[in-house]
Parts: sequence; structure tokens; C-alpha cells
Amino acid sequence: MKNNPTRILISGSKLNSNVLGNYYYNHLCNSENVIVEKLKFHDIHNNKLRKSFIYRLLFHFFPRFLIKRNNKNFVRQVAEFSPNYIVVFKGSEISLDSLKIIKDKGIKLLNYNLDHPFEYFSKGSGNKFVRNAIPFYDKHITYSKEIQKQLLETYKIKALYLPFGYELEESKFEELKLKDKNNEVVKACFVGNPDSNRAEIINGLADKEIQIVVFGENWNKFLKTSSYIEVYPQVNGDAYWETLGKYRVQINIFRPHNINSHNMRTFEVPAIGGIMLAPKSLEHEIFFKNNEDCFIYSNFNDLVSKVTYVLNLSFEEASIIRKNARKKSVSQGYSYAARTQELLTYLKNT
Repeated sequence: MKNNPTRILISGSKLNSNVLGNYYYNHLCNSENVIVEKLKFHDIHNNKLRKSFIYRLLFHFFPRFLIKRNNKNFVRQVAEFSPNYIVVFKGSEISLDSLKIIKDKGIKLLNYNLDHPFEYFSKGSGNKFVRNAIPFYDKHITYSKEIQKQLLETYKIKALYLPFGYELEESKFEELKLKDKNNEVVKACFVGNPDSNRAEIINGLADKEIQIVVFGENWNKFLKTSSYIEVYPQVNGDAYWETLGKYRVQINIFRPHNINSHNMRTFEVPAIGGIMLAPKSLEHEIFFKNNEDCFIYSNFNDLVSKVTYVLNLSFEEASIIRKNARKKSVSQGYSYAARTQELLTYLKNT
């Protein structure tokens, strides 16, 4: 006799196809005996933030009022869908009142924070709604073993460790991968948005006369004018994957909450056959083999040395690293399809 389907509400977006919740949603849709729906109130809130100056002002000065009002849509959707589980990514727009109402219905609440659940390093990485809600979730998920340890020490919470991954089907990889020497750009590259630490490193590479190409928003406010730095707007979709693959080396620079862990580039660069030069961390050294699947640097001088080394590799030598990176990504199950199955197994065993 077939069991009743598992019903899951999950954070996602129709406005932005690249949010992590969408990857899990898509794979859950293809999972056996699962009915899944995206939470809708995130898009309603974000759409108003984008379109209405008055709404942005109100949210800045009276966030509690607007969140309470918006959460009526959240609670209504929960009542209509009747999920077994709700998976929230971060939850910076969810009130405690809403969580209490849902918990009283016997629905399991899970929180997956893509930054740090209680230490915030930028305006968008968290707020009091996220911090105060930590004890109200039945389960927590984290990409970081370091954060997993901190949740246990600070809140006595045993969190599921679920690393980031990549969303790139084999057919899309074959279409977008670096095809030949003529398409390769033998320069260093960084893809991401700025902060002072990242800018210091990139400016420092330029001082060492290393040519680096940067993709992201608002970099001109952080980087000095230099003939060794090129800045371009953020890339998305196919252009994103092509950019990760065609430059000789992709530099990975951690945010503070990623230290000793990993970030999304950790899996995305190798997945397209890119050569990643990443900070030394416990998790990087578990996921990939230094000097075979990627390169790992321990400080700025080491970064300079290894960028120079990789840029001086022949195309054939670089191609071996690229092939190793892709092979490791596939063989070790680093895709979001595999991560989704890990999540489902966890849900069914809780």
C-alpha cells in the first residue's frame, strides 16, 4: 500500500530563477510521492520593495508592522496547502507570531540559513526576526560544519549538515563548457559582489601586476583605477557558467561566515570545469584535492604565487585540472539533485 505523499512548502521565487530554493523545489517536483509548493509571500514582499518607494520607507521604519501584515498571506497559504513540512531559507520576513500559529498545527518547521543564523556581517545577512526565531524551528540546516558546531554550543540544536552544490545538467555542461584553446581567456577572474576584504585582495593582485577581470555590481566604489583590473556587470544564466569556465582561474574569496567552510562557488566553478583557486579550509580540503581538482591558498602571498603558477600552465596542463574538477563534482554527488535527496531522506527520518 502506497504511503500518503509528503507535502512540502519551500521558499522559492518566480521573480528570480537563481535562488537556491528554486533548485530544491524543481528536484522535489520530480521526486516520488512528494507534493511541493513554493511559499508565495516572499515574492509579494520583494515585488513591493522593488516597485514602491513608500513601501521601502515603511519597511525601513516599521518592519514589524509590514511583516505582520504580509505574514497573513503566509499563514493563509499554509492553511490551504496543509503541508507536513515547511522549509524556510533564512526567514528574515517571518514573524514569531506566524511561526507559533504554524507550530500549533503540528507542522514541522525547518530553517536553512545560507549565511550565519546569529552572527551578521552585512545588512542583508540577518536581522532580529532571524535570530529570535531560532528556537521556534523544529530543525535547522546549515552548509557549514563550523556553524553546525556553534548551533549546538549556543542553542543546543543538532543541525543537519547540507553543503551547497551546483545546478548544471550534463547537456547544459556540454553546451557551455570551454571547447578549445581559442575560447580560453588566460586571466584571473572573480565573480561576485564587493566588500572591503574582497576589494583589498583584488587591488593587491593588481599591485602585483596580475590581470584580473571582475564581474558584479557596484565594484567601482571599491576598486582603484588600474590597467590590471577590468570590471563588468553581474552575469547570470548561461553567461554565468560560460564566465566561470572560460577564464584560466577563478578566485574564490570567503565572506566572514564562510571561514573554514565553503561557499556556492566552491561547487559551481568545478562543475563547469573551471579552475578554482580557493581559500584553505577544512571543507575545501575534504571536497577537492589540492593541485589536482583545484588549487588552495593559505594567505595573500600564497594566492599571488598560485595565480601566477596557474596562469603559466600550458592549455593542456590546465585542461587536466578542468577535467578532474568536473569528474570529481559528478562522481561525488555534489549536484543539487543529490542534495535534494539528502534533504528528503532527512525529512522522512525525523
